[in-house]
Amino acid sequence: GEIAFCAVSTEQQVRGYGTRLMNQTKHFCKTRDNLDHFVTYADNYAIGYFKKQGFHMQISMHRERWAPNIKDYEGGTLMECYINPNIDYLEIPTMVKRQRKAVEDRISQMTRHDIVYPGLTCFKEG
Repeated sequence: GEIAFCAVSTEQQVRGYGTRLMNQTKHFCKTRDNLDHFVTYADNYAIGYFKKQGFHMQISMHRERWAPNIKDYEGGTLMECYINPNIDYLEIPTMVKRQRKAVEDRISQMTRHDIVYPGLTCFKEG
């Protein structure tokens, strides 16, 4: 599948909307159309966004599979994303929260964060 246009207004960026939009799109295309790859031509301002969403510049698909179906944009960077059939893209936020909590719990077990030492007395006046 081709991601032809994907935009979030400047005022709404860095709020997770683009990630949610892409995860919903991956889920929908994977389950409904059985797609396993996306391709896009990213402009210079969007390359970072697409990399964050799992796109890369090493195109693994045979050219015959995508070239007839995608418009070639002058000045754009061709990028590809593999859609893993074993990943539930709608569950990624929940999975990340569970992983973050597991790491925090483990760090908590390994450190002595619960011990409070008395303050230094050498700096007290009088």
